[in-house]
Amino acid sequence: MELIAIWGLSFAMIVLFLRGVIPQRSEKAVDRLIKRQIQIKRQTTQEHASSAHSQKTFKKLGNTLEKYFGKNTNSTSSDSSESLNETKKLLTEAGFRENYALYLYTLSQVIGAVVGLLFGVLFLAIEPLEGTLAILPYIVGPAIGIYIPILYVKNRRNQRVSEIQRIFPDALEMLALCNEASMTIDMALPKIARELEKKYPVISEEFFIIGIELALLDSRAKAFDGFYKRFPLDEVRSFVTTVNQAERTGTPIAQSIRTLATEMRKDRIAKIQARLESLGAKLVLPLILFFFVPVILFMFMPILMRVDISGL
Repeated sequence: MELIAIWGLSFAMIVLFLRGVIPQRSEKAVDRLIKRQIQIKRQTTQEHASSAHSQKTFKKLGNTLEKYFGKNTNSTSSDSSESLNETKKLLTEAGFRENYALYLYTLSQVIGAVVGLLFGVLFLAIEPLEGTLAILPYIVGPAIGIYIPILYVKNRRNQRVSEIQRIFPDALEMLALCNEASMTIDMALPKIARELEKKYPVISEEFFIIGIELALLDSRAKAFDGFYKRFPLDEVRSFVTTVNQAERTGTPIAQSIRTLATEMRKDRIAKIQARLESLGAKLVLPLILFFFVPVILFMFMPILMRVDISGL
């Protein structure tokens, strides 16, 4: 009876969670055009048919979830709207910009919770627990299942951010060279995106998005500000500020961008040097625990083994 009650309560919480966190469908025309162009570009750059087929399958599943649950969520509270905005921001930074990404993310959490609950039941069947400890697998299992999609999205976001930080100065150098060769920013960004597409797909996709937004939006500043909203990094903020100021004042963009790239490289070198300087202090404790203590034990263990402590 207790097991049936726990299953029913878990299923009710999952249904309420799935219906409550999915927002009402509302997209601007410019955002739809940008996402459509990104999907077209991704389809043209697919190298394997299996990946394209899986992407179509996820798209159909996500559109079905959006069609069903989007009609049932006409109003959301302020707290849930803030959490949804944070989730959308996390998914966008991780590279999931499609409309159905939030629905698939929520569905993966629900599936993870159900699988975690099943593992909890299986664990109790193999190793029964008594008292309040018997409830622990029913809590830990679904919690781990819900957290696994969050961990995956955060790791993907961190990988994309690290790639942006690593290649961004070189991409700015390429942008400055194109601008010095009598190319505008609108022409240079797609060209650089094509050059970096195979080796650095993240910065290539971002430059491609900026080029689309420059062609569709009524304000050029909004296109560069959107890049900073997707990647709120200090390097991106400096780039956006430099380009906007150069376009307002009419100063040469190439020189400003090259100076910014040089400063980024200097900052990176300074951070590496700071990490190297702090490395000695961080290694003190591991050296004591894993080097000096074993050496001391190795030296004095034969003496201790020969001492007769039975008469003490």
